[in-house]
Amino acid sequence: MKLTVNTKYIIIQGLFWMLFCIGMGFMSLYLLEEGVSNIAIGFMSASFGVISAILQPILGRICDRNARYSWKNMSIICAALFAIVCLLMLFFGGPIFSIIAIGMMTLIANLIMPFINSALFYYKNAGENINFGVARGTGSLMYALISLIAGNLAAIYGTKVVPALGVTVALFFIFIICSMPYDLNKDTAKLSEINRVKNNKSAAADTNEITQNPDANCKNGGSFIKDNKIFLMMLLGFILLSSTHNITCNFGLQIINNLGGDSTNLGTTMAIQAMVEVPVLFCFAFLIKKINSVKLLCIAAIGYVLKATGYYLSGTINMIYITQLFQIFSFAIFASASVYYTEDMVDEKDRTTGQALMAGAIVAGNVVGSSIGGFLLDAFGVKNMLLVNIILGVVGACIALIAAGYSEKLIKSRR
Repeated sequence: MKLTVNTKYIIIQGLFWMLFCIGMGFMSLYLLEEGVSNIAIGFMSASFGVISAILQPILGRICDRNARYSWKNMSIICAALFAIVCLLMLFFGGPIFSIIAIGMMTLIANLIMPFINSALFYYKNAGENINFGVARGTGSLMYALISLIAGNLAAIYGTKVVPALGVTVALFFIFIICSMPYDLNKDTAKLSEINRVKNNKSAAADTNEITQNPDANCKNGGSFIKDNKIFLMMLLGFILLSSTHNITCNFGLQIINNLGGDSTNLGTTMAIQAMVEVPVLFCFAFLIKKINSVKLLCIAAIGYVLKATGYYLSGTINMIYITQLFQIFSFAIFASASVYYTEDMVDEKDRTTGQALMAGAIVAGNVVGSSIGGFLLDAFGVKNMLLVNIILGVVGACIALIAAGYSEKLIKSRR
């Protein structure tokens, strides 16, 4: 049976979020087993987060300006590198190697994200009917599934289960991506048209430079900042809000251990977190018609603060499970609404760059959360780390809500 483009896109979203879970969700479990300290885990996560935050917009800019470096090619290259790193982890170990390997896994997983989001609009512009809500919901469903599998298998067979699963999922991901239709000529024509609109007087020269020199338009970075100040303000708010999410994810095992739990409880916690996202994401196509992307991001901002507060107040494993329900109002909404918000706020010529930056909010939040979380955990303990987590969320929410007001006015003025 031949699969439709929509079905294949749903599958690659599912496989991508399985990769993301393997790279990020079990970071502490793997590294603690290898004898790495909390501060070192935080420093590693922050360091590789900075690298990915820098690389994401650069690769996005190249993808926007050169059809040869398409979302499809970049996704395949990144997934192949992910598989290689996981394969090496099966044969080598030790604190230093493990830090580098896990860091590379998180880096590569973060780099894939904007290309998967860009694929959505590539196929929509080509006339394909892509249901992003169902695709992203499948991603959360697969995240939950791999969380339960990895958490339980790791408790029985050890942490080498994590990279073994990584190799398997990455190979399936590459296979499906390779089967996705892609027309280089259409992308080249689109880039040429964007360039002509931008500068009619030098259309021919500009088009030639874009196709021959992928770095030719890097100088336009300043123009992107100037044209998208409100978008970048919203980005800053969600960097802080994402840091609250990443603190509880990256140091989830330590939080669980503090309440008397183990890797099985960690897997269950992550599975609940992912499962509750599914109804929102599956219904997102309906939701976005009723509530615009700006209002949805306001709901998400408040949801992040409520979730951070719930973690601080939790005194048992069961309370942590209940707190995960706030994922419905935080990351579940942000995951889809941020993609549509970027489409509403950023010009088409810069859309992959915008998607890369929005995906980078999660990465940058990981940098902030890892840097602060690792230090606070060793210096002041779990409870104080979670208290600071609430403060970060409140500041981020205030910035996001202010940006939302400006965004509403800007979007209305364009219509």
